[in-house]
Amino acid sequence: MNHLMSSVMRGIGRKRRCDEPGRRSTGVDSSSSDDDLDLDPDFSPDSEELRSPVAKLARIKRAAAAAAAKKRRKTSTAKRVSKSKASDRRLTRKSAVAADPADNNAGCRSVSLDTLPTDVLLRIVEFAASQTGMLSLAASLSQVCQRLRHFITVESPRCYSTALWRNADFSRLNRKLSTAQLHSMALPRFPALSSINLENWKTLRDKDVEAICDKYGDTLSEVSLAGSDHLSGRTLTCLSDRCRRLSRLSLRRLPHRLAHGQLFTQLLQRHSDSLVDLSIDSLEGEIVGFGLLLSGLTAKPGALSRLHRLRLANLRSSSLRDSALDVSALAASAPNLRQLELANLPLAGGLPFVWPDCRLSQLRHLLVQELPSPFRLTVSSAALPSLSSLSIVATDFDLVDDLSSALQAEVDDTGEKSSIQGFKGLRRLAVSHCTNADEADTLAPLLLLMESGQLPLLDEADFTASSIFSLPGGGDRLAAALASLPSLNELNLTGTGVLLPAVRLIASSSGSLTKLNLTACKCLPRGFKQLLTSRQSIAAWVAKAETELD
Repeated sequence: MNHLMSSVMRGIGRKRRCDEPGRRSTGVDSSSSDDDLDLDPDFSPDSEELRSPVAKLARIKRAAAAAAAKKRRKTSTAKRVSKSKASDRRLTRKSAVAADPADNNAGCRSVSLDTLPTDVLLRIVEFAASQTGMLSLAASLSQVCQRLRHFITVESPRCYSTALWRNADFSRLNRKLSTAQLHSMALPRFPALSSINLENWKTLRDKDVEAICDKYGDTLSEVSLAGSDHLSGRTLTCLSDRCRRLSRLSLRRLPHRLAHGQLFTQLLQRHSDSLVDLSIDSLEGEIVGFGLLLSGLTAKPGALSRLHRLRLANLRSSSLRDSALDVSALAASAPNLRQLELANLPLAGGLPFVWPDCRLSQLRHLLVQELPSPFRLTVSSAALPSLSSLSIVATDFDLVDDLSSALQAEVDDTGEKSSIQGFKGLRRLAVSHCTNADEADTLAPLLLLMESGQLPLLDEADFTASSIFSLPGGGDRLAAALASLPSLNELNLTGTGVLLPAVRLIASSSGSLTKLNLTACKCLPRGFKQLLTSRQSIAAWVAKAETELD
């Protein structure tokens, strides 16, 4: 429409100029371009048609169209010049690479898999296999390209069996493969297997474990069985007799047919010189001869010298007469123990980790959880000098006797005084769901331990659902002790009876605190039971608390 209007106005102007006497036609054709601004050099700007609004609008549009056309011409010219220069640069680079064959990768930013060295490819595949498992990784890589398919199916099984095909994780394939496919398709890919994970294989039988032990008995060192409902004592007997290098064994959620203390004792006796990690957790039904299992752990001094981790959890027994764990005998049998976890066990008596009767110089992590009420835990820094994590959950504990040995000088058998360093290496302390935490004989040594500066490296403290803040005057002292810890980074007070002034003291005085959990604190006002995860949120909470207290 605009184009038609501008054409009509130009036609009217030409007709009027031609009709005037003494004037000659300009000879401008009606089909001339709208971008030409000099349609008539003799055209007067004071003419009647130019003074009309329609004529002014048409002239403005013609000027804009001409400017746009000029800009398009310049842009197209610049693009052609840029493409020409880029083409020249590519030709120059290719000629330089061709002139120097020894530096063929000088102009390339990527390396093809076909030219990648086999050792480098092996390292890449090893890292990926450690994340997802070699079998599932092989199924994926074989579909990428021919080089990876040849490496997975031909090169690596023949040349790199000990480096690559040694760890088998079948825990994620329990619903994709049957037991027959496991023996016919999956296991033949592993010529020298050292670790196998068969968790949650519901169809696994004793004969399947025996076949695996017969084939890989000389090289198999790590076995993980969990959630297999059809295993019996034959499995433990097979592992004891045929796996000569067994070092790590995990038995969890297994049927009661396997839960016999005598079988575990035989296993410990035959692999005492190689066993590094033993985990027995959540056996169904009652374990028969639980005392035999405990006696196997404390059979003779140095019998389990290579054992680094021991976990006994969620085991049940009908008799507590022979279910006492001799801590001093355990320390003598496994002197290099680094991690000890005891949870929900039918133990009688207590665990007196007290020097000089017991000393585990390498123990770093101790977890004691949900032991029966008559049971009492005693922890001494002299007996556990390397302890870095202490977790006491729903268990009565006592620090009175051994605290004196930790904070004062002791006299050994020779009559000479020895300096005790205390718990200066402790980084995590958890005292949660403890029923006797508010007793005076329990709170006093704990406060003394914190106030005496014996915890310079304590990074995390957990008092979840503990009544330690309910003792009169104890909450204020504990808050002051926590505020004085120089390295405290995380503090969990969930479900405690801590008061608002005590929390304000901790949050405002501790310069390293970055995480504070106050959820479900019954004595805090509404709006203050929060999870604070940064220094900024803690500072805002402190300002809000000061306003509330004022």
